[in-house]
Amino acid sequence: REDIVNDYLFAHELNKRFDTDQFVVYNAAFGGGKQPQQYFKMLYLDLLGFNPDLIINYDGFNEVALSIGQNLENNLNAIYPRNFYESLGASVYDGSCFSLNNKLLSFNSYMPIIELVKWIYIRGCHNEAVWSGVSKKMSNQELIKIEQKDFISRTFLIWEESSNKIYEYAKLKGVPYIHVLQPNRHQVGSKPLSTEELYGNNANKKPLARPLSVSIERHYDSLDMSNLIAEYKIDQRSLFITEERTVYSDQCCHFNKLGMETIIDDIMIKAEPVFRKLTVDK
Repeated sequence: REDIVNDYLFAHELNKRFDTDQFVVYNAAFGGGKQPQQYFKMLYLDLLGFNPDLIINYDGFNEVALSIGQNLENNLNAIYPRNFYESLGASVYDGSCFSLNNKLLSFNSYMPIIELVKWIYIRGCHNEAVWSGVSKKMSNQELIKIEQKDFISRTFLIWEESSNKIYEYAKLKGVPYIHVLQPNRHQVGSKPLSTEELYGNNANKKPLARPLSVSIERHYDSLDMSNLIAEYKIDQRSLFITEERTVYSDQCCHFNKLGMETIIDDIMIKAEPVFRKLTVDK
C-alpha cells in the first residue's frame, strides 16, 4: 500500500540523514479525513495510551476541497466530516417514509402488478428522503443559514483552531509539533504540470470532481499559516513551483516516489533542529 511505503520511506530517510536507527513513523492518517478529525484522532490515540515523541500534521487539501467542494455543495456545516450527508440522510430522514410505508402495508393484493407499484412508490420516497431530500431539508435549518453567510472564513477557522488545539496538546505533553501545509496540483501556478500529469492514461488519472478542484483554485492561496501558533510551520504550497518532472500520481492530491522524496527532504531540512534534538535526547 502507498501509505505503508511512504511511512517506511520517511523513516528510512530520517535514519539515513541523522545517522541513527531510532526513527519509526506511525501513520495515524486515514483516507478522506479533514480537520477536526485529525485532532479527534490524536485525542483517541492519547486515550489508548499512545505517547509519540513528535507530532507531524500534514494537511491542507482535504480541509479546503472537502469543506467547500462537498459540504457547502450539500448544505452542511464546514466542520462535518467527509460524506457525512450520506450517513445523515440514511439515519435521519429515512423515517419520513414510515407513515406512507405503513399505509401501503395495511392492505395486501394478490395482483403482482399492484404490489410492484407499491414497492416502486415507497422506494421513490426512500430515495427522495436519503438523497435529494437531505439538502432541501437541511437548508431550512437556521444554523446552516447562518454558517453559509461566512462559510469560507468558517472553513479556514476550523483548520486554524484544530491545528492550534493540537499544538496546545503537544506543548502540554512536552512533545514537538510540526504543521506542514501540502502542495496541490490544482493550486494555480504551483507547478508546471508534466505531460504525464496532464494526459496520463492509467486508472488513477480520472478527473477530480469539479467542485473540489475549483475550491482549491479559488481558495487554497488563502490559508494563512501566520494564524497558527505552532513553532514549526512548513508551507509546501510552492514546493514544486519550478519542478518540471512528474510528482503527482493522480488527478487529485497524491504523489509518486519523487514527490514524496521531495516532500520528506523539505521537512527534514526545515525542521532539522527538531529531528536532531530527538536523536540526542534518545
